[in-house]
Amino acid sequence: MSPVDTCHRPSLRSGRPRVAGRGRHSPSGSPRRGRGTLPASLLALLLLSACPLEDEDSLLIDFEVTLAPGSEIFWCYFGTFEEEVGINGLWEMTESPFLHHQLMKPVLEAEPYEDGEIADCLTLGEWWGPAPTLLEGVGEWDPEDPDRQIKLPDGVAFVMEAGQRYVVDSHWINTTDEEQTGRVQMQLGFIDAEEVEHRAGTFNLDKAGLSVPPGTWTEEVDCELSETPVNVLQMGPHMHYHGSHYAVDIVRSDGAVDRVLEVEEWIPVYRDDPPMWNWDPGELVVHPGDIVRTLCTWENPYDENLEFPDEMCTTFGAGFPMSVDIFCGGGLSF
Repeated sequence: MSPVDTCHRPSLRSGRPRVAGRGRHSPSGSPRRGRGTLPASLLALLLLSACPLEDEDSLLIDFEVTLAPGSEIFWCYFGTFEEEVGINGLWEMTESPFLHHQLMKPVLEAEPYEDGEIADCLTLGEWWGPAPTLLEGVGEWDPEDPDRQIKLPDGVAFVMEAGQRYVVDSHWINTTDEEQTGRVQMQLGFIDAEEVEHRAGTFNLDKAGLSVPPGTWTEEVDCELSETPVNVLQMGPHMHYHGSHYAVDIVRSDGAVDRVLEVEEWIPVYRDDPPMWNWDPGELVVHPGDIVRTLCTWENPYDENLEFPDEMCTTFGAGFPMSVDIFCGGGLSF
């Protein structure tokens, strides 16, 4: 199965998702995450077409946005998985310097938006609670298949239950003084649920209530992943512009400490283009009782504390088997 170029039919196939990934892979690390936003009041025109492909096990998502000069905005799209399905592939053909991220999350609360409806996520942020992502990228960049963001081992897939509601948000930043148009193209690959031998899951390990005082400051976030052993497949770091150092340790239940990820010198471009770490099954296993410890260090040059959305400290990734997706806020799991 390979990505097709495009389609523009103004329709949405019932029960099929507009999926969201975190960006594009590249040999040196991929732009996959960026969650902070600054309040803004803007207008944008969003044209959506979700086009079934000849291959019934895949779907191409294609939408465009027109952004006002100097604007920043989120758009949220709502939908429902009508059937249980496994997801083992995601291709992103997006080419836009103005797309900061696209994420897919479960809808945890009752909301007034119907399937296929699009809403301004900045407004939704007033009530939007913490939630894990439904999908994360997995697999090293392949020059022969450069757009693929999810490449799971055989028999492993992200599983969406029938009736699962989801929300996709796309975050756009127009840094120019002219109107711009951006376009997102993604292709999602499905397998039948009965073909899934192991359920993949996501983890987002976040420092909740972050407040970075002036000067040098380090935060430590301790989280557990599962009550069963988890094969970690991919892991990535996320801070914004004032980070200086990032590390992840696995503190084993016997007290041993394994450093599995380290960015010795954080640079601003890593906000949207962080280096990524990948492991084959069995190479990095987190056992029950092990702690995943994230250590974030910043240099705050201002006289005031830096808080969300100006800064973040989040380790994200995916592994298997996981019965649930994890959002951990400094030791508290949601």
